[in-house]
Amino acid sequence: MKLVKLLNIESEQLSHGNEFIYFGISLNNKYFSDLNIREHIKWSVENSKHSILIIIADDIHSFNYQSIYNLGEKEALKKARISGKEERAKVEEVIGSLPHKTRELIKIIHWRDIHSEPIFQKRLRHVKDYFAKNLNFQEACKEVTIKSLGQGFIHNVGQSKLPILVNYVLSEIAAFADGVWHKGDVYRLHSYPGLSELDDLLIDINTSTRFPDLTKNLEITGRISVIEGYANDFKEVKVSVGESQIDKKGLIARRRIFAGEIVYSVSGTIIDCPTRYTFPISNCLYIDPYGFDGQYQNHSCSPNCGIRNRNQIVALRDIEKGDEITIDYAMIGFSYGNEISPEELFCNCGSPECRGRLGCFQELPLEKRSKYEGFISSYLTVEK
Repeated sequence: MKLVKLLNIESEQLSHGNEFIYFGISLNNKYFSDLNIREHIKWSVENSKHSILIIIADDIHSFNYQSIYNLGEKEALKKARISGKEERAKVEEVIGSLPHKTRELIKIIHWRDIHSEPIFQKRLRHVKDYFAKNLNFQEACKEVTIKSLGQGFIHNVGQSKLPILVNYVLSEIAAFADGVWHKGDVYRLHSYPGLSELDDLLIDINTSTRFPDLTKNLEITGRISVIEGYANDFKEVKVSVGESQIDKKGLIARRRIFAGEIVYSVSGTIIDCPTRYTFPISNCLYIDPYGFDGQYQNHSCSPNCGIRNRNQIVALRDIEKGDEITIDYAMIGFSYGNEISPEELFCNCGSPECRGRLGCFQELPLEKRSKYEGFISSYLTVEK
């Protein structure tokens, strides 16, 4: 399994095998393929001397079902448990293919098992009480909810559902801010594909970086940590086509993307004649991305992504879920010809640094070239 991100733990600490590891499985989450589930379980067993806890996060998902389907609490809970039962069957099938000694180390529980722990009930009361009294905490939890689900989801279900949806975040804080307490053991390392702002908030509460009064109320007893990982063969789709503030359509981040990550690779047919949408890879060759994601790659004079290996879009900084993926066209093209009209060169990126027209390398100021160093298509800096 390929580890992408470590939060509040170092690689050397993982090698000791002293961590109690849990693997939370969310419902209706594309990251939980059979391959990813198998690899996370195998990695957890290989990196811990203790039992591994798998949590089917079903009951907590009822908050989402209430909002999506306008269901009552009981109906939403019933639907969540049906989905949880299906998810458990998938997990058990994956576990069944593992060696017997590995299977013996794995425990599967549902959200109601966490909910029944007295310490969870006590902490949930503290979290809800703090939420009712602290405006900054309210805003932080609402922001995490919106960013985790995406602005499009919130728009579809309506802002009025936010008070219901935020209960998901409050419950996870109560359950995970000090690790998962289950039958005398405390599992504090969370193995998970697809981290979100919630993980940052949990670490901040655990370490008293933010909301120290809440940390004190929760009586935190140990360090929690999170690892983000994916099966080596897992082909994750990190962007989708959506509405753009720059043009009619653009590429939108499907999850939080960290600085340095490859967002996607521009694909298409290699041609020798440029058009308005082609992606230059040399002075005389271009990728025609028609029918692929790259067709909707928009320009910004303050981009959040750059170029590597001529066709890889790489994050220059952390990109939040729902943000548009942008590059500076000056990173890929030396100049413009007849393939685009002067009117079409007008820039609509809205950045305070907007240069007024779509970029090309020939016109790129030296300070920008310096700023983009390492993220400009190599043919522009190597070929003469």
